[in-house]
Amino acid sequence: MDRRQLLRCLAGVVGAVATGSCTGRGDGEPALDIEPVSEPPPVTSDPAASPPRTPEQPPLEERTATPAAAAARPVVCRADWAASAPTGPYRRHTIERLTVHHTAVVNDDPSREPDLLRQHQRNHQARGFVDLAYHLMIARDGTVYEGRAVTAVGETFTDYDPAGHFLPCLEGNFDRQEPSDAQLAALADVLAWAAVTFGVPPETIRGHRSYAATRCPGDALQRVVDDGSLERWVTERIAAGGARLELTCGGALTVT
Repeated sequence: MDRRQLLRCLAGVVGAVATGSCTGRGDGEPALDIEPVSEPPPVTSDPAASPPRTPEQPPLEERTATPAAAAARPVVCRADWAASAPTGPYRRHTIERLTVHHTAVVNDDPSREPDLLRQHQRNHQARGFVDLAYHLMIARDGTVYEGRAVTAVGETFTDYDPAGHFLPCLEGNFDRQEPSDAQLAALADVLAWAAVTFGVPPETIRGHRSYAATRCPGDALQRVVDDGSLERWVTERIAAGGARLELTCGGALTVT
């Protein structure tokens, strides 16, 4: 039995991913008083430097407990966050690796997340992308939002080809803050789901900066990639049966 078959067996039968049919429109949404999301500039500072952390959280390296796995993690579907429809056809791909991003926007108010998502999408479409660049978005409180169809190639403001990459993106700037425990737990669930669904080993988990001259996904999030913590959490999720993602508009998140 090869690695891909083993991953599928550990999680059981996994169905197929929605191709973006749950779409809505965000016409008339007010603009937010934050900078539109874009990829951070190339690395110019010491990558070992630690960003300031919020006082209520210990440093990431001291958070040794695996985030708790959810039996079925809800995913807010596009209709429920009032996404606009794609402006053109998607380019399909086969997922072969797992690549983590951040928005590079500081926002600690989860209630603003739907507005932020609509702003991110408007910015991306205004710059020539057919849709939001990423497959799934993860808010500071751990809420997961449906982005572009998972079977569609993502987009990037940098110089790597995202074909074959599964792209979860965390809300925050992790050169200036740390990912919350809720975000890390959600990210581990999302990556475990993707690893099993697409037969992709957790060993393929990387940050965006592994493929392009960028600070993304920020030093604080990159640390849990580099030290193996994120891979370990994902592997433990898979060994425990994987993770299931349930769309809020009905049905499991599936791939076709």
